[in-house]
Amino acid sequence: MACPYCGGEGTHAVGCPGAGQQNPAGSPQGYPPGQQPYGGRQQGGEPYSGQQYQGQQPYPGQQYGQPYPAAPPPPGDWGMQGPGQGQIRRVSSMVTALNVLIGVTIAGAVLSVFAYVQRAMLVGDVLDGELKSKEDADDADAFVSATGISMLVFLAAGIVFMIWLHRARKNIELFGPPPHGKLGAGWAIGGWFVPLANLVLPKLVVDDVWRGSEPTGSPAEQRSGKTLILAWWLVFVVSEVLFFAGTFTRGDDGNEDGMPKLTKAEDLDAWQTADWLLAAGYGLLVVAGVLAIMVVRRISAAQAARGA
Repeated sequence: MACPYCGGEGTHAVGCPGAGQQNPAGSPQGYPPGQQPYGGRQQGGEPYSGQQYQGQQPYPGQQYGQPYPAAPPPPGDWGMQGPGQGQIRRVSSMVTALNVLIGVTIAGAVLSVFAYVQRAMLVGDVLDGELKSKEDADDADAFVSATGISMLVFLAAGIVFMIWLHRARKNIELFGPPPHGKLGAGWAIGGWFVPLANLVLPKLVVDDVWRGSEPTGSPAEQRSGKTLILAWWLVFVVSEVLFFAGTFTRGDDGNEDGMPKLTKAEDLDAWQTADWLLAAGYGLLVVAGVLAIMVVRRISAAQAARGA
């Protein structure tokens, strides 16, 4: 019978005598005639190097050897992959909700200014000897009490702001290598609850976020951002100080319903002073709210430009 390797007749007990030689058909030794390794390529060479992939392509519609296209970014609050470890979280998705809450807080603060000014003026008239009816006093007190509901919105805005700040602070760790700031991301929330230190810590976190979000901005842009943040924080802190002072200036604890007894001139004077302080605090809160919206929009826009 014919040898399948060399094509000769007979059997070879030891081995094919044509081993290591080229048979007449031109096939490499070790393969039957008409069957060549690697689809006719030279043995020892790269099977796919510089050649069209034979058969079904691993990625339909693409040239073999090209990288598979990256998957699109996931929907929702997750953005693209950052240089650091982790996924960038979008802060722009929270801007609308935060602006609405701050806007409602501003509107409530404006009403509170009118309410406290009206009651302070009424108490002033009484101190000047002008008689006021009980209905006038009750109406003034009711107006002040009604505006107090806006503080619930203020608390909601504060919670959303802390979440936004924490997310923005985490993002700057993914924008590039350290250092990422003076304080860690946990201080974006925890810094608000440390007595006395909460007058400084939140502002330092916002400074870190601004520097990490806009590292390549011009010196003028960097200065304007820092000035905006400083103005917002100073106005906000002064407003909180006025709220604290106004609350503890009233002196008399009042009746069971929380209203002042106003049985002495000293009580009336203290209550009027407290109302003026609270009116000033709400007035500054309006300004702080407008500046806060500007800070949120500016940082969010800077991070959005980097995929957040």
